[in-house]
Amino acid sequence: MENIDTKQKGGGQEGAVPSPGGGSVALSEAVLKAIPPLADRSASGGEGPGPALRTLPEAKGDKEKEKGKSARPYSTRMEGGGEEIVIKIKRCAKVVKGGKRFGFTALIAVGDRSGNVGYGLGKANEVPFAVEKAIKAARKNMITVPIKDTTLPHRVWGRHGATSVLIRPACRGTGIIAGSTVRAILELSGIKDILAKVMGSTNSMNVVKATINALKTLRTYQERKSMLKG
Repeated sequence: MENIDTKQKGGGQEGAVPSPGGGSVALSEAVLKAIPPLADRSASGGEGPGPALRTLPEAKGDKEKEKGKSARPYSTRMEGGGEEIVIKIKRCAKVVKGGKRFGFTALIAVGDRSGNVGYGLGKANEVPFAVEKAIKAARKNMITVPIKDTTLPHRVWGRHGATSVLIRPACRGTGIIAGSTVRAILELSGIKDILAKVMGSTNSMNVVKATINALKTLRTYQERKSMLKG
């Protein structure tokens, strides 16, 4: 293929590309057909022609937001007041003569974010009924948590079975630094700044009971003072 200088006042000829030497190189029809089409200058973002830009597909969440859909909220407000958080739902299967019979167990945390929190366990053949039973049980097992500003008055330990939970007060602005199970209990109790660590078994039921046991040992300054005097 020969180099042909096709530089003119009005620009190069059709089918020619600029060469490093300052002229243009004429391409044959076979070469032109093999080269993929080039996008215009605006698509390449530069002064010269460039390949077309490939845009990433939109995320699933962005499409749902455009359609007005929203993800399931982390906590839901109950009719009688307070909020509930579904900590875990387990399914078990029992093999019978006709096949498998499924059962569901729901572990729910209930609180009003004002110092009252509780948990409940419900079992049923369907998830909604299991959740309903767990909510009723949680309302019966509510405890009061003494809160100082946005955290706890002192450090506490809680234990149940092979699970131990350490809860320590934190300064304002720290947030809730804890796992998902402990976070659900502390968040519904109204605590905003806290540090928590789970040691040993991470079974959800054990963690919930250990956290509740830790919160039960909390004492205010006046209560501790009266205990020392007595």
